[in-house]
Amino acid sequence: MPLVFQYCAEIFPSTVRAFTLGIVAFISRELCSMIPFVITFTEKLEIHFVSVYLFLGLLGLLAHFVLPETKNKPLPK
Repeated sequence: MPLVFQYCAEIFPSTVRAFTLGIVAFISRELCSMIPFVITFTEKLEIHFVSVYLFLGLLGLLAHFVLPETKNKPLPK
């Protein structure tokens, strides 16, 4: 079982767990299917394909600092 599924099962409450795992599975499969297109796209632009994933990682890091903190806040029932 991929680590992302175990992580989602631990952090999300049971009321939204199945929905969230479905969304995560969908996104992971879509991103995996985009790899050939990203490689072709970056070859045409003459940049390294890892730079696209580096940009997405930095975008996620930025989102980490922008999104609100939810630690020690009550979960929906």
